[in-house]
Amino acid sequence: MNSRATFGDFIRAADQHLDEAFVELAVIRTTTDGGTLVREATAGLRRLVTVLERCARDLTPADWQVPERYRPLLTAWGRASIQAREALSHSAALLRAAGSGQEPRADDTEPGSIYRRLESAARELSIGRDLLGTHFATGIDGSRQGRSEWAPVIDSDPVSRALMAEIVSLGAMTGSHCARLTWISGGTPETAPARQRLSAACHWLMAAGCAIQSADQADSVPRDTHELLHAIPVNAEPERPVLRGDETVTELCEGAIAIAERARRASRALVRDAAWSPATSGTSLRHAAAACAATSYHCEILLRTLAGQQFPERSQLHDQLLGSADTVRNARATWLKAAHSWDQMFTDAPKVTSRAAADTADLAYWTGRLAFADAEWTLSRGPSQAIRPPESLAANPEDARCVIATVHHACETITRLAGSDYQQIQVAARAGRLLVTTRSLDESYDIPHPITRAPAHRVDAVIATYGDAEAVSRTATTVMDQLAATTGTASRLLTAARNAIAPTHGDAQNTAEVRDPQVAPLAREVESAGSAQRFVRPPPAAEDTPLQPGTAARRLARGVIGPNREPPLPQRQSACEVGEPIVAAPTSDAIADRHIRIDAAARSLGASRSKELELEL
Repeated sequence: MNSRATFGDFIRAADQHLDEAFVELAVIRTTTDGGTLVREATAGLRRLVTVLERCARDLTPADWQVPERYRPLLTAWGRASIQAREALSHSAALLRAAGSGQEPRADDTEPGSIYRRLESAARELSIGRDLLGTHFATGIDGSRQGRSEWAPVIDSDPVSRALMAEIVSLGAMTGSHCARLTWISGGTPETAPARQRLSAACHWLMAAGCAIQSADQADSVPRDTHELLHAIPVNAEPERPVLRGDETVTELCEGAIAIAERARRASRALVRDAAWSPATSGTSLRHAAAACAATSYHCEILLRTLAGQQFPERSQLHDQLLGSADTVRNARATWLKAAHSWDQMFTDAPKVTSRAAADTADLAYWTGRLAFADAEWTLSRGPSQAIRPPESLAANPEDARCVIATVHHACETITRLAGSDYQQIQVAARAGRLLVTTRSLDESYDIPHPITRAPAHRVDAVIATYGDAEAVSRTATTVMDQLAATTGTASRLLTAARNAIAPTHGDAQNTAEVRDPQVAPLAREVESAGSAQRFVRPPPAAEDTPLQPGTAARRLARGVIGPNREPPLPQRQSACEVGEPIVAAPTSDAIADRHIRIDAAARSLGASRSKELELEL
């Protein structure tokens, strides 16, 4: 139910191009023109590995050089990510050196050639990387800042691991197939160095795959995380749907879900600008609360209608639907109270309606069209209308899942809106923007003005009401999470996204000041850097001896994770010196069958070439 391009579209397209390239390699193994094939494969593989290396650098800072004494402090994925990134860097350097001669041009190659296939796969992966980059922006200070609700999901620990596993596995599989070109006869002595470099580059790609495979065996990435990664859309706002009057249930559900996402996007800017923005007005807050109450009522109707149509009484799903309807009903009562709290309070802004409040009203409009039988129902007609017949709402199981997904998105939206309204009211109160009429106060207030700032007890009452609305709405969302998981709706990705960004253990950045004089200057830079817990082991249990500031763990957390910073660590070491040898498990995977070690790939270059490679890198 999302027409926008997603990251999975480009990953699947790249995978298809690589499959076609592998088929082409299997067909041409007996050809005699081995030199041309080596040149084409080297050029195409160089383009592919360049994109893979850039993706790996996005996930792990390029200046990570962890000494051996710090390695026990890293998680399995921390060690594997560093080893994989360095292996990709070595492979890219070898391919650049091998491609210093004459390069094949796209116009000179056949449409189905190896070069064309690999170049197409690299282009698809590059577009996918750019798609993920649309969710971020560079701040004035050069820091990376999120621009959408998907930004924390992309930066989360599980999704980052899934992305690393995806890109490295593509490179490892491609390397295992391209390595076969070095066995094809028909080459000349002049092509021997190019064959050697191509073989070594492929070995580095397979070594990166073995590193990630080892980490995945120690701490596997859940399958739903890969599904969540593939579902990340381009950061583009959905168009505002327009009702025609003859929409089907599926079209109404799709429109309501698009409106729900628009409302969530609009609510992101409310807290940031609450101290001055005209969008923070009593009129806007009242309209948003009333729309949330109407949406909750419509969702309750939809759940009860589904419970009476599709499922037998006292079955597990029937009881789950009725329980979800009761929880959503509680949210409606709390939102009505929040709307009435603005009867005698307002802000210094004019009577305008924010974009978030307008989108929330649209959500109530679309869910009402879905809940009521009248095809021309509007918000002005109120809730006293005939309910849509059960057989019209859910004529088949797919319609039932669409309705459940719509309710799930609606609950997620009102929960987000409750949190943003709760925070923007607090900001507006601190800025002195909440006002009341003097005549609404008791006689103890002697104020010679018709309007004055709202007293503290009234502000606290409004804030408490919105806190209750957020708590009840969050409970309704949690119940809908369970219902979406039971029915297998597409909206279960909302739960996966929320679980991905939830902290799993204490953040290593939230510590006391660093006492190490070499690392202390980096402390402030690391505060805004990436997630330390992605690579550093979690703190010990309460009964264990805690790690004190200034120890190796704190120095690692403070001094190593800063992106694009040069940590005060020893000189650069190769991947073989930094990490232990990696041996793949005996599985049927094409990467693991070769039992490639990282140090074996280095030895295949020869001692003289290894020194040249270190100078090039």
